[in-house]
Amino acid sequence: MHLTDEPFFAPLLHRMTKRGRFLLFVLIAQLSEIAMCLLNIPDYVYVLLCCRYLFLIYLGYNLSTSPFVISSRTLLLSVLSLITLIVFSYGNLKFAPFFFNHEHFTTCHWPSYYYVSTLLLFLYVTLYNYLSQHWHFMKDHICLLGRESFNIFLLQMALFSIFDIFPLRPLCYSVCGQFVGSFCYVVLCIIICTIPVCMLNHFKK
Repeated sequence: MHLTDEPFFAPLLHRMTKRGRFLLFVLIAQLSEIAMCLLNIPDYVYVLLCCRYLFLIYLGYNLSTSPFVISSRTLLLSVLSLITLIVFSYGNLKFAPFFFNHEHFTTCHWPSYYYVSTLLLFLYVTLYNYLSQHWHFMKDHICLLGRESFNIFLLQMALFSIFDIFPLRPLCYSVCGQFVGSFCYVVLCIIICTIPVCMLNHFKK
């Protein structure tokens, strides 16, 4: 699979070496994490600033300018990234001032994104190819969500910021229990963020 559309920062990144691009975005991402900690910003501001996603610009550039291949190197980075996801999720550690501690975004830090951008993406593509051969409706729906992904992202940021002020997760826990409540919370967030986009697309037609 080869993605041809280049991101906004591509002209600048073209002039840099692979190592230079990597070091630059690691530095930017890490300094932003430290700045968020030292400034002690409120959680809802941290959600809206989206600084935790800066390293994805680098990973997105790689995906858009070179073939998507699961090599031994990317597999190793994915496994290491998965380990950091587990540590951030279940370590019960305070990582400040190196990483901002947000109750619901414990895994949204740059070391964890290789798993998301390589191995998890590979699994998504494989699943999509399988479903597209067996279920036409699913294929059309996935394509719609892909085209409208930026609008869905904006809705998510607004929704999660609101939930920092008016938390929905504890309500789900109190009604359904922690396990079922977590599932219900995820499903509700998906519905709230995707249904308006799907309706808007229907009205456009």
